[in-house]
Amino acid sequence: LFTYVLLILLKAFEAIDPTMEEASRMSGASTWQTFRNITLPLLRAPLFNGFLLAFLATTASFGVPALIGTPGGIFLLTTQIYTFQRMGSMSGILKASSLSLILMALAFVILLLSEGPLRIRQFATISGKTPRPQLARLGFWKLPLTIAIGTTFTILFLLPLSAIFLAAFSQVQGILTWSNFGWSNFERILFHTDETTRAFSNSLIFAGVAGIFCVLAGFGLAYALKYVFSSRLKGVTSILVSLPYVTPGTVLALALLVGFGPGIVGNWFALNSTGLLIILAYSIKYLNFSYKTLEDGVGQIHPCLDEASRLSGAGTFQTMRYIWWPLLRPSLIASFFLVFMPAMFEVTMTVLLTGPGLETLGAFIFHLQEYGDLGGGGPAVLALLIIIPTGLFNFFLKFISKGKYGL
Repeated sequence: LFTYVLLILLKAFEAIDPTMEEASRMSGASTWQTFRNITLPLLRAPLFNGFLLAFLATTASFGVPALIGTPGGIFLLTTQIYTFQRMGSMSGILKASSLSLILMALAFVILLLSEGPLRIRQFATISGKTPRPQLARLGFWKLPLTIAIGTTFTILFLLPLSAIFLAAFSQVQGILTWSNFGWSNFERILFHTDETTRAFSNSLIFAGVAGIFCVLAGFGLAYALKYVFSSRLKGVTSILVSLPYVTPGTVLALALLVGFGPGIVGNWFALNSTGLLIILAYSIKYLNFSYKTLEDGVGQIHPCLDEASRLSGAGTFQTMRYIWWPLLRPSLIASFFLVFMPAMFEVTMTVLLTGPGLETLGAFIFHLQEYGDLGGGGPAVLALLIIIPTGLFNFFLKFISKGKYGL
């Protein structure tokens, strides 16, 4: 979940006007005083939203606790719900439903507090182009911070990537000898497994469509709640949008299967075992990401910029093109990736919603890990096939945009 918070804060730093920090330094404030009195207050809302997003994501997490915690006898609410549902009895279903209600009540209380007593006031950007921020001299703290960042990078990236490489090239897992390394796992997954190509194409389509829909819906909600509807609806909307995300994926998937699987109106337009139902599940689950990100972005655009554009003779389309689009571009890109990345590899809902021909990467990796991969290296091969193209695409995107876009 580190990436989610990172994207939100990167967007927030880009929205800060550096002239405020320059004015602080010109008034005699030190670097630490400028950060404490100027920068940090401007980051309070994004920091809180990032914390809330990570906390709610943790309460609804299933895949990692199921694979790591369950074998060691460590259960969370989500894994316990899944265990009760697999019992196949009415008693198990009732227990799973009870735990689901507890989890949803916890999320509702947290969201209610965040929209009420704990709500943090936002700050708006009222200028156009701003000068480049000045680099802060770290002095004595340069070496400790470099070590801390290097340690974080090693833990979050190098160690997991090394483990994936070892698993992908190992013919027998757990034996670290040169004779045990080879390309047999790649050959089996790429050339002898028909589901691989379908899983990649389906995941790209489903996650991409869901990401575009969430960006449009998130911007529409953020814009309407600021300029069209009463501000009292903002807290209610935030809670309603966030509740599906903190709801366990198994519960949400079952609700969609019961509600829309047989048909939307009677028996008409049945969505069971269709890609539309998977896209609908992704959109409902991750709309919170786009809305939260774009709410911050829209909230930082002062109404005087919109008024100045209209007083200059610009229409709605020109105002959106020359005012809103340049200022919201980082938020729009970040909100798309915040939906696209988790939807691309989603497991919990997809396992229940997929059917023949609808394999996705998350469900395919889960099935290989649990049932269909005797050698044990198949899931690691798929992980490498995801990580390497994503890294190359991100490098290319940063290169052509001169570091402006990318993860």
